[in-house]
Order: sequence, then structure tokens, then C-alpha cells
Amino acid sequence: MQFRLPNANVVFDIPEEWIREAGALGFRPTVQAYRGTPHDTYKDFPLVVVPIHDIEPPGGGIGTPLFDRRRMVSALRALARGAELTAVVLQEWPTDSVYRYALWEGAHRFYASAALGFSHVPASVVGGSADLVSEHPAPSPSNDAKRGPYRRTEH
Repeated sequence: MQFRLPNANVVFDIPEEWIREAGALGFRPTVQAYRGTPHDTYKDFPLVVVPIHDIEPPGGGIGTPLFDRRRMVSALRALARGAELTAVVLQEWPTDSVYRYALWEGAHRFYASAALGFSHVPASVVGGSADLVSEHPAPSPSNDAKRGPYRRTEH
């Protein structure tokens, strides 16, 4: 199924089979954001609720596999059941940027939230990139072989 991010020229696909497997087909949220808990590594940063349209859409670029099936189904299932999930981790962009934040951790939760109709995500917002990189190493990239053929496209 195709979804469009709010206020972004980005369309992404999540297979209907995955959504059905998660029990999330036809789900419509009654709140702005899922119930979030702080990320263990970033628990000293305040937890806030951020509009999805303020976050630069994460992805490896046009044509890059975006989602791991197991992780996406798990996120969709938890969101549809109203379970608490770890908040995404955001980095503040400079004020002259198109977006206010960049996503540091939580791409599956970000895209699952957008696909299911949430307008916001709970987030731990960290400082600028120099602070973030020096204090917390970047997460290791996922193995693309485990990811589906579902890709982000710009329109």
C-alpha cells in the first residue's frame, strides 16, 4: 500500500500483507501520537511530541530498501494495539533547514506511525550533530538483505 508523508513530497510503500499480518488493516488512531517511553541511551533528554511534518523523512535515498519486514510488522502491531513503544530520537537541524529535525533512531516507528495516520511521534530531541556524534556513536546500518523491496520514492 502506498502512503504519503504529511507536508513532504515523499511516498512510501508498506505491503498490505505486512499490515494485515500486524492486525493493523483499517486502523485509525484516536490520538496524535503513540504512547512513547524514553530510549534507554537517551533517557536524559526530555520526551516531547513532535509533528511528523517537522521531521526530515529518513531513508537511504531513492531506490534504497527501507524496511525490515519483522521490525515493521512489530511496529505496526504495537501501534494498532495501543502499546507503549520507545520514542524516536531526533537531532535538531539548524534554523535555516527545511525541516526542524533529522531522525537519528526509529525509522520503522516513524514510517509505521505515518502509515497508520498518526500526525505526531513521541521523541527524545538531542542537540546539534557535533554533540550527538561525540557522545553517542551512530547505530550500525541494517543488513539490506533482510529488507523488503519496498522503497521510498520522491514525487
